[in-house]
Amino acid sequence: TGVTFTEMSTILAARVGGYIAGTIVGAAMQKIVKRYPEALLAVAFFIASVGQRT
Repeated sequence: TGVTFTEMSTILAARVGGYIAGTIVGAAMQKIVKRYPEALLAVAFFIASVGQRT
């Protein structure tokens, strides 16, 4: 396929980094959702309404 070992290792390392970052963000979001569920829902609706075009 013409792919070197360096390119494959870079992709695999980026995948691991993304997994770790996602886990950390997910843990932080769980605490926020438990503490402020209504505010999070309001922000989500606001973002959805701003994104719509009329």
